[in-house]
Amino acid sequence: MARLVKNYGTTEEGGTPKIRRFERLKDRQRQREAAEQAVSEQLGRLDIQEQASRKPPRTPSPPGRGDVGSALPPTDQLEVISPESMELERDRSKDEEIVNSALIHLLVTTTLCSGIGTIAGREGLAWMPTRQTFRLGPAGDSICEAKTDGILYNGIGPGYTLAILEVKPYVRRIAQQKIEWQEACQMATWISTSLDAKTKDKRREGVLHTSDDGKYRRILISQDYRYLFITISEWGQAYERYLRGGSRPVTPPSKNSSPSQNRGRTATAAAMATQQTASWSTGPTAEAATGTTAAEPASTKAAATGPGTKEATESARHGNKATAEDLDDGNYLIMNCYGPYSLDDKRHVTIFLRNVIALILEVSDPWE
Repeated sequence: MARLVKNYGTTEEGGTPKIRRFERLKDRQRQREAAEQAVSEQLGRLDIQEQASRKPPRTPSPPGRGDVGSALPPTDQLEVISPESMELERDRSKDEEIVNSALIHLLVTTTLCSGIGTIAGREGLAWMPTRQTFRLGPAGDSICEAKTDGILYNGIGPGYTLAILEVKPYVRRIAQQKIEWQEACQMATWISTSLDAKTKDKRREGVLHTSDDGKYRRILISQDYRYLFITISEWGQAYERYLRGGSRPVTPPSKNSSPSQNRGRTATAAAMATQQTASWSTGPTAEAATGTTAAEPASTKAAATGPGTKEATESARHGNKATAEDLDDGNYLIMNCYGPYSLDDKRHVTIFLRNVIALILEVSDPWE
């Protein structure tokens, strides 16, 4: 039964007043606005607290540095990371694969954008994160083995490697000598492996055009965390004969030098010239293949000469340190390293990529 409702909200029968529909809607709207206002005030207080808590981190100052009052208050637990180790953490990546992937993508993008792949004969150029394995010595009786972090190859050609890659998740200064040894070993094993190719063209794959002094050259590109390097290796025919098992110069250590100085750095030929005299033996070793010298008794007096070497100078014969004139760099693998190119510097990256493009064009140019 329908009931009539008067303007003041009561029924004809004198029942309880009823709230009209629009009044109920207004009441709900007021409640919603009140709730939103409460939430807004709550978020505002949180934002103020967050901004107040945003203060630059302060590292405890070591003894003798800065103001003592600037140090943070002591905590209940020992600090896991000291300020010095925090610096090292900022100079390394969490995973080497991150650095490897970054270098591969940079080189792939550069090759595609440069248009090198549109040139006849270079359509198959590709950078791949292939763990290419190279060996020094005959198959089944190799002296050492090295694996790369990536290669440049020509897919439409014989498929031989044109350049190799090596990455590290930390900056080079942390383990510079070990990195240089590894890169020299990779280059030596790459050269040794290519010498076993059946044809002359395949043996020349990945070799830059011969320099004016008759040296051969190959490319190694490396990235150590956020720094890039280009290494051009050089060697002569005497070094190839040595890798095949021919005679080699062995330099005994100097009496006045330390063991670390005797090992030397493979990046420069000058480091090889800090030895005393030269004698001869046959057959390669893992150390000498990378341009280092094998230790022999320091009492060796006479200096023997052979193909590709120079007679010791007067100063060397009198027991003094030899100089670069006493050695022929054609017998050694010389690693010429250029860099570092910082990924944080636009100018560095531009120069690096231009050099890479030029090297790709040269190494992929067929020999005449």
